Amino acid sequence: MRKRVHAVVAATAISLMSLAGPHETLAASVAFPRLARGLSSWLVRAMDKCNPATVSVVAPNVPTGGCVQSNAVTDDQLGMNFAKLRVSQRGRIALFGTGFTLGDVLRVRLRLRVTKENVLTKHPTAVNRVTFADDTVDCPKSPDAFAVRPNGAVAGSTDLGACLSPNASLAQGNIEIIDAALVNVMNGKEVAKPGVLR
Repeated sequence: MRKRVHAVVAATAISLMSLAGPHETLAASVAFPRLARGLSSWLVRAMDKCNPATVSVVAPNVPTGGCVQSNAVTDDQLGMNFAKLRVSQRGRIALFGTGFTLGDVLRVRLRLRVTKENVLTKHPTAVNRVTFADDTVDCPKSPDAFAVRPNGAVAGSTDLGACLSPNASLAQGNIEIIDAALVNVMNGKEVAKPGVLR
């Protein structure tokens, strides 16, 4: 009886150790979500990053250090009342905004991470799910752009596949929008980013 108990305890210990120890597993293949109909975001003014803090702040309920707001890296030329960006499930990128000036020319800049299913790979030779390197695209592609109308409004749409050309098939799959911005074509600087104004 005592030998049987020891054998069971030893077998259980070995089983638990095999679970806890390193062992070879197949590559993880988590499922894509079932539904993601699109992305819609209001845009707020893009500001330069504050790092490190350069001013001491004495206002209550905020950090003790910060930076005087600046736009050296971001755009300081264009005015804006509001802007909204939408990327649809079908790959349409739409922009609408007001408060700009006739002559302003804008593009949408997206940083994307795309994962596609059923991609033939050479090493290993198989059909795999593949995540591609992050790609930053400006939409619409040059020389096209969203031009501001005489009333200060901008409205237009373009196709994500055209922006990704010559890799247009990256417009399908699990498309992560890592970052988005509205860009002043005249200087290449970011005017606005997704956010909330409160």
